[in-house]
Amino acid sequence: MVLSIQGASNSVEEVVFSFYTDEEVKKNSRVKITNANLLDTIGVPAPGGLYDPALGPSEEKLPCKTCGQLYHLCPGHFGHIELVSPVYNPLMISLLRNILQRTCFTCCHFRANKELVNISP
Repeated sequence: MVLSIQGASNSVEEVVFSFYTDEEVKKNSRVKITNANLLDTIGVPAPGGLYDPALGPSEEKLPCKTCGQLYHLCPGHFGHIELVSPVYNPLMISLLRNILQRTCFTCCHFRANKELVNISP
């Protein structure tokens, strides 16, 4: 299958990286995580916990409470935890370090020779 996009170019004009604002996080969130317990007393995912069924099914045969899909088809859904103060996302630190190491702070472009950037049409 060949994908053709009209108006596509082989040069990149701009790349923008950003994080969700607090409002966007809450808007996209299906559950506010408020329960420190993963499971209730009978071993079922606790509402408001990290295994809340609204975040996606925890077992293969259970449908998702949010999208209705089964385990293998559900993409998973966002939840959020409200903290007293902002913290860095530990999953993003290596990515940010990688981006910053490859950025020129004089011109704000990525540092790479045109020969190293290979975009094939």
